[in-house]
Formats: sequence, structure tokens, C-alpha cells
Amino acid sequence: MIERGETLDPKYIETERQKRIDALKTFDKMPNFQIAFGYILGFAFAPVAIIIGYSIYVDKKVLPDGSKMFRYSNYDRGNGIFIIILSCFMMASYFFYFFY
Repeated sequence: MIERGETLDPKYIETERQKRIDALKTFDKMPNFQIAFGYILGFAFAPVAIIIGYSIYVDKKVLPDGSKMFRYSNYDRGNGIFIIILSCFMMASYFFYFFY
């Protein structure tokens, strides 16, 4: 940039960096069809749904400043834990039905 005759103020660079970090601090939105797919798998194929629910519940992202935060909102994370509970219940009922 210096070769082109443009200079950048260090305050400007810092404010742009902070804007970028603030933009990254927002939660990602989990698409509704993926949540519905997790519930359907909870009924049909519980072990896979447990993995999906767990990944929704604990997934974190690392920001450029080194801090960590959850990727999805508390509402989506609540759906993830409910998928886990539903899948565990369905696995127990399948086990009870097939082996007793």
C-alpha cells in the first residue's frame, strides 16, 4: 500500500479488526431441516442421532483473538440436547422390544 502512496492509520486497522471479530461473535443459524432431520433420525436410527445431537450441543468456534464460543444459539443447542434424550429413549425402547 505504501508503494501506491496510501497510508493506513493504526487506529483504523484496529477498528476494522474489532468490527470483524464482533461480526464473527454472532451465532450461526442451524437450518430447520437439519434439526427436523435429527428428530427423524432420533426415531429411526438413534445412534446416529445421538452423534448429531451431541455435535449440535457442543460445537464451538475459535475467534481470531483466540477466544472460543458456542457455534449455535441456546435454542439450537436445546434442540440438540433434546435429540440426544429422544435418541437414548428410543434406543432403550428398541433394546427392550427386541431383547425382552
